[in-house]
Formats: sequence, structure tokens, C-alpha cells
Amino acid sequence: MHGFVNCVGLIDGTIFPLAFAPTLNTEKYFIRKGGYAINGLVICDDVARKSLIEMVWLWHVYDHRVSSKSDVYLCKDKYFNHKQHLLGDSAFT
Repeated sequence: MHGFVNCVGLIDGTIFPLAFAPTLNTEKYFIRKGGYAINGLVICDDVARKSLIEMVWLWHVYDHRVSSKSDVYLCKDKYFNHKQHLLGDSAFT
């Protein structure tokens, strides 16, 4: 409909803020913008329904690192056929 043939969704990284500092390994949750959070990866379909949320990263890391270690990247065949793809910014290969 929008000219992106075989595009099955959109991908982007985000942070999920924590209300309180964790009591264990506090420094691993501290982000450079201040506060505490977990890095995550969100995939939405063409009508903005969330189809996958992966929250596994501590420390502050960039979208490329999060995506390259994610299940959706490492196990592409489990999620897509060879003609399908996701649309994301330049951090995503």
C-alpha cells in the first residue's frame, strides 16, 4: 500500500524506564541520560500492532547491537520467509 513490497513491519529500539533503581547490579541498569532502564527492541505490523517486544539488554547499547543479538535477527527463518523484511533506520541491517 505504501510502496514497501514484502515489508511485514517496522523495527526500532527503545528504552523501558524503571520506576526504581534495582537493588542488585544497579550500575548495569543506569543509562547515559540518567535514570534506570532496560533496552528493548519493538516490532510493529503495518497497523501499529506490536508483534514482538524483546527486552533483554542492560547497560546502554545502541540499536545495532541490540538488534544483532536479538532472537529475530539470529533466527530469521523462524519469523520470515526469504522475501519478507522489516523497515527500520540505518542501525538495522
